[in-house]
Amino acid sequence: MSIEVIEHAVLPTVLGAIHPIFYGLTAIPTVEILAASALAIIKARMPSGAPANIPPGHLDWYETEYGQATNESIVRKYVRELLEAQSGGIGVQQFIGYGKNYHTVNPQPITWENYEGLSYNISAEGDGSYYASIEIKDYPELSIPTRSFPDEASAEWWVRDNYEKLHRILMAKSSAQAGF
Repeated sequence: MSIEVIEHAVLPTVLGAIHPIFYGLTAIPTVEILAASALAIIKARMPSGAPANIPPGHLDWYETEYGQATNESIVRKYVRELLEAQSGGIGVQQFIGYGKNYHTVNPQPITWENYEGLSYNISAEGDGSYYASIEIKDYPELSIPTRSFPDEASAEWWVRDNYEKLHRILMAKSSAQAGF
């Protein structure tokens, strides 16, 4: 019988006969906790001795033969130099990066505002309210008329949410026309 069966089945069943709360011990690694506690008690009761002589490091032979062993700072410096040589360093405009790809003529990030066939308009009024509308060039019946919003963030969220929905509808229509 394995120690796991004793720990998670037999011991909780026996203790569960005493009180049902002990069934919770099935999820607790009791053997590991008891072993760690026993080792801590044994270590505390052992007589303290003189510290053992530490043998020379395992890289001593390397350092005597080749010089200083490579450490993390040397590797970081080397990688930083390589990256600066490739990209031009911090603050230099990169041609390709996150949100961009090699296949577009304009390698700028592609966002919801770049969907073709859709255009939106958000305008502010003097009283602090905002108005937004969405127009679809090829399907004017899907265009959404002007709506009023209490602030600009609400209007932008509404436009973006409806842009996503309308973009999916337009993709479905174009794939249906293509025969997919």
